[in-house]
Order: sequence, then structure tokens, then C-alpha cells
Amino acid sequence: MIKAVVMKGHSLQVESVKCPVPQAPSEVLADVYAVGICRTDHHLLKTGKISKLIPGHEVVCRVNIKGEETFAVLNNEIPCLQCLYCKEERMSHCENLRELGINEPGGYSQKFVAPIDALIPINFKLPIVGVFTEPLSCVFHFLTRFNAALALFKHPIVKVLIVGAGVSGRLIALVLREQFKDIPIYVTDSNGLATAWATPLGIQVIQSLESDSHHIVIECSGSTHGLESASHAVMRGGC
Repeated sequence: MIKAVVMKGHSLQVESVKCPVPQAPSEVLADVYAVGICRTDHHLLKTGKISKLIPGHEVVCRVNIKGEETFAVLNNEIPCLQCLYCKEERMSHCENLRELGINEPGGYSQKFVAPIDALIPINFKLPIVGVFTEPLSCVFHFLTRFNAALALFKHPIVKVLIVGAGVSGRLIALVLREQFKDIPIYVTDSNGLATAWATPLGIQVIQSLESDSHHIVIECSGSTHGLESASHAVMRGGC
């Protein structure tokens, strides 16, 4: 038996559960080192509709594989390959998608079963930093869409606004500033203190949003208010 955090309705409980067992050669039993707390976890808890789920999808674990010992876990999405979206090769929109910590046991436990192809070896001085690997992978996936949006505009100056200065907003800001040094980037957040990191990066902080003011708006708050703010700020014909 091992200890795990189990989501039951609106509560989290520490319980003794059976130690999971890999079901295929492509899986391995790993010791959990650290787990990030994602807004998705908050949303799942807030619904109160989840029963007996071990959450946690931003995981750093330890297991010996070919001499490597510490790994970050990319949230391995397992598509059904049968639904309409899978047949159109849009697996990330699969109607029956299985995800670690979402509808499959996640990392809020002493041990968990990880797909070997989802393990990314890390060698950070502070291994806990590895919990950012999964959200950072989302940012690089986002870059594909950002480049497509950028190609829609012929005007040389494209103003970009990030709504939400949390972890996702910061990671996106860092990557955009590195990749697109000449594009003006702005950030806004309902919590003014959350944007303190922006100015040193050359990113302008906006306290009061104007309507129709930005060509591309990136909603990173995950909130209804953030979505309303993004819709308010995006220009006609913008993204």
C-alpha cells in the first residue's frame, strides 16, 4: 500500500491505496519527487463531480532507466483513435481522451505508473523546477498557433496582449520575448502585484484595458473575467 491524495467531490483526502502496477512494457513504476499544482486541478475540485481520482499531471519522478534517475513527466494524452477527431488526426481533441491526473491516476501519490515515452530526463540543481516542463510544452505547442495568427497581419507592428500573469502567462511572455524581440508585448492581470516580473523583460503592464486595442490577445487566466477582458481588447479582425 502507498499514500495518495484522492479527490472526492469538493474535498481532497490522503488515503492508503494499492500500489499501482505497470500494465505494459511501455510503462514503468516511478517514485514521485514533486508535483505542481495547476489551475486545472482547482477546476476539477470546484466541479465537485470527480470521484476517487488521484490528480496531478505536472510531475517530477525518480526511476532508474539507462542510468538516468530524475525525470519530468509530459502529460501523456492517450487518444481512442476511433472518434471523429482522431480519424481527422486531431488527437488532442479526442472525445475519449485519457490524461494522467485528469481521468487517469496522476502524481499525487508516493508512486505512480508513467508511460516511458512521456519521461523527459532532467538534471537541474533543483529538480522541483522540472514541474514546469509540462506547462512549458504547452507553450511551445501554442507557438504554432501564434505563428499562424501572426501571418494574418501585413502591418509591421503587431501588438500582443497577454491576459493573466500567472505561470502560463509568464512562460508565454518569456518565450515570445526570446523568439520575437521586436514585437511589442503587453500584459494585464486583475492582481496588479502579479505583473511585477514583466517590466524587467521589456514587457509593458496595462492596468486599464481599452477596447479594440491589440491585434493578438492570449488568454492565460483560465477565468470568465479573463475571457471577457480578452474579447474586449482584441481588435476587429484580430485573434
